[in-house]
Amino acid sequence: MSAGHGAKVAICELPFHPISSEKLGGCGGTCVIRGCVPKKILVYGSSFHGEFEDSKNFGWDMPGEITFDWKRLIENKTKEITRLNGVYKRILANAGVTLFEGAGKIIDPHTVEVHLTTGEIKRFTTKHILIATGSSAVLLDIPGKELAITSDHALSLEDFPRRSVIEGNST
Repeated sequence: MSAGHGAKVAICELPFHPISSEKLGGCGGTCVIRGCVPKKILVYGSSFHGEFEDSKNFGWDMPGEITFDWKRLIENKTKEITRLNGVYKRILANAGVTLFEGAGKIIDPHTVEVHLTTGEIKRFTTKHILIATGSSAVLLDIPGKELAITSDHALSLEDFPRRSVIEGNST
């Protein structure tokens, strides 16, 4: 919005990856990349089996056995969030925002240092700095945490989980 009103705007964002880390992130935020959107894709994918079965009672015949391919569902989920990451990048570019891929560090009240993915380090000075760090999923510090995964990982599992336990917190 600021760029649309003539302000010079730059954003520092970590490179895209479905699973966030200290070095990976992406444009679109948690909801788009690691939350609402991938969750809805997986929920929609899970609902079709019953619909296929019920359709037989309404005159539909399907030749052959209906099968489910977990890997294809995960691949398509990842394709969609990758596409959306690109959409957000284009929205920023079209609004006149400069995007720097890398990690940012505030040096003083008016200086940001950006460690670009190319290895280059740039410093920028400005009158205003807006900090919007987002959040990351973390494991609870409890016995057995080495056996646990975060929600980021759960939405990108290579193999279909046959059983799971979910521990949640909203602090």
